[in-house]
Amino acid sequence: MAIKQEFKYTVPDGQEYISFEDWIETLPQGEQDEFNAARDRQFGIRSEFVNSGTLQVLKTDEIEKNYPYIWKDADAAKKNKPNDPVWLTYWDRYLKETNTTFEIIETEI
Repeated sequence: MAIKQEFKYTVPDGQEYISFEDWIETLPQGEQDEFNAARDRQFGIRSEFVNSGTLQVLKTDEIEKNYPYIWKDADAAKKNKPNDPVWLTYWDRYLKETNTTFEIIETEI
């Protein structure tokens, strides 16, 4: 069976949520440039999985571009895909600096 992954972001009560994209815009231009190059590589990795039929990205009209993933099966979802190391550094920093909890919710479809 295919696996749908939805992504949930939570911040502590009383704290305003800031999206990853908005947080990136608060960084100095040099860091934004470094991140943008890493994001392009990260999307390239994702595209390889989409093109191979392993992953489908459900594009919706969500403002945050928080698109669910559909993996072809449980093994593919468990294995996941690699991440660009620079992109991952910014991702981890975003979660820490914004005190955001990130959760992946999986359902069989």
